[in-house]
Amino acid sequence: MCFILLLEKCMYFCIILIEPVLYPSAITLLASYNTRAEDGIAINYRLDGSLFNLQRLKSKTKVRTAYIFDLQYADDAAYPAPTQQALQRNVTATNDVYRAGGMLVNVDKTEVLQYLFEPQRRNPNILSRFTVEGEELKNADVFKYLRSILSSTCELEPEIQNRTRQATVSFGKLRERIYTNRDLTVKTKVKVYVAICLSILLYGSESWTLYSKQVRRLEAFHIRCLQCILGITWRNRVPHVDILQTANTTSIESMIINHPPVALGWTCHTNARKPSPSTDSLW
Repeated sequence: MCFILLLEKCMYFCIILIEPVLYPSAITLLASYNTRAEDGIAINYRLDGSLFNLQRLKSKTKVRTAYIFDLQYADDAAYPAPTQQALQRNVTATNDVYRAGGMLVNVDKTEVLQYLFEPQRRNPNILSRFTVEGEELKNADVFKYLRSILSSTCELEPEIQNRTRQATVSFGKLRERIYTNRDLTVKTKVKVYVAICLSILLYGSESWTLYSKQVRRLEAFHIRCLQCILGITWRNRVPHVDILQTANTTSIESMIINHPPVALGWTCHTNARKPSPSTDSLW
């Protein structure tokens, strides 16, 4: 199965799902010999302990450049590229290696997801066209990858709704057995809730850039679950601060901010700038 994920601002991904785990490593290694340096994503880095000092990355010395051609996660392989032509060349090179090994990319299970700016989304003719073995790949507005929802609008709303829905289902399955069971202590109930429901709700949150309304939506779900565990309702008019203190837990906003991987995401978010004229267009 092959998914193609297109990211605006010079970032494109081709994600190929295959088994076994070691096979993608061999495929990507062989395909890399048929790729160009400019077809990868350039990343500047330095090894002197200044990872988060973005100003020092502008230095002419001690800064190295690496080109990323593939990103592997378990049995999945993602192929990033800076342009449409580069991604097509990478996909073709990978498909050639598959064909040499007696395998082919299943075009029927291949989808293209493109991230576009709002003005470009209104023009359906601007969508890119990719082919494998002469067959055109179909476009999709949303698909699920690695348990997360990716949409062509670059918004978190589908993912937030998906996380909330799954956490609600998980909470409901254990409601009578755990959360409303009078034989269990509140401490035990909260530990089960944090280990199961919150893990589902905040899965992948280290890569989120949330708006205040989205935080409030997650917070509302968190408070409702704690109210059920504590046996209180909104009619009791218990402040949220008291609910959190009684359950000996923190708010969703605090959990997300104090999550260790957020440091990198926050650095990237605060240093984001408007696209230059050269990146306003699709290519």
